[in-house]
Amino acid sequence: MQNNHDRAKTAICQDRLQYGYHKDNVVKDFLGIQSQFYRYAAICCKLHGDDFETNRPQYFRAWTIRGTLHIHHMEDYGLFIYRDMLTSYMREFWENETVVSISEKEFYCEIILNALKREILTKSQLIDLCTANGMTSEKKEYLFNPWGGIPRYLIETGRIILTCSDDTSYILAPETDLVSREEAERQQVKRYLEGYSPCTMEDVMYFFKWSKRKCNLLVNYVLEQYFSGRHVIEKIDDQEYLFVEHRSTCENNDPVDDLYVLSAFDPLLLGYEKKHNLLLPEEYLRNVFSLQGIVKPTILYNGKINGLWNIKNKKIYVGLFNQMPEECIKRMEKILEDATGIQEIITDFCNCSMS
Repeated sequence: MQNNHDRAKTAICQDRLQYGYHKDNVVKDFLGIQSQFYRYAAICCKLHGDDFETNRPQYFRAWTIRGTLHIHHMEDYGLFIYRDMLTSYMREFWENETVVSISEKEFYCEIILNALKREILTKSQLIDLCTANGMTSEKKEYLFNPWGGIPRYLIETGRIILTCSDDTSYILAPETDLVSREEAERQQVKRYLEGYSPCTMEDVMYFFKWSKRKCNLLVNYVLEQYFSGRHVIEKIDDQEYLFVEHRSTCENNDPVDDLYVLSAFDPLLLGYEKKHNLLLPEEYLRNVFSLQGIVKPTILYNGKINGLWNIKNKKIYVGLFNQMPEECIKRMEKILEDATGIQEIITDFCNCSMS
């Protein structure tokens, strides 16, 4: 019989990896894929069973969970773009009149919106358009800054969409009544518990970057409304884990596969508080989570992170923390080749200092 620790690990691996939860809705089940590094986000989708290149028109990008850039499914537009969602950063951007006044920002917003009524436009085309309407180089640095600028403001106010394209293209947002922040957050927590449990309250706090009080209120509401009689709390290593009923914990006793490849900023690493992630041995925490805020691509072996990989100069370099059978190494290299299209893969052992 499995102990609670093994049962939790099995649930995570089976529902998220072995069975793919809902294979065609990977992005939805994980509440989006964090995508500062767009290439790795696309690889992440593919590794979890989503043909990203084929499905790209179904997705959009926005600064949502934790205020970071994510890929989301268009069917989830109303879940992540809601009334009064403006982040503190964008509120400060809009209200700061040091470089550009609010009235000027409103003027350029109208220029952009009117142009997008006619056609899809890239970021560079929007810049050219605003420049033709009086935007100086100084104002351009502010209005189109690397953190989103005026397009991000229009995204967060539900007026335009950043597409999942290689050329940073924008389209008009769908005409829809945005739900309240309260309702959107409840539905996000419901989706989180469906997609990430077993989890702790600290995991919920880490994922959403909300206060403990707020997380407690939302989780308790969601459990009562949607999972009444379908959840239990069990202790693992002095942590209280919430198990929400799903296939692997209730129906399946299949053995967990021994090998998976995870991408940079993979949901299975971002979805749980990093110091108590059941899949990440504490001794490798700093190898995976860098001090610069990077979450590196990893190799998961027998339910534990056992190595790193990265792409450099059209080659893939793999550094394993511990030995793996030759058959697993060959399978790992085949998974990496299929996901990236890169054939030259260099694997070393006990290389814990990969950059």
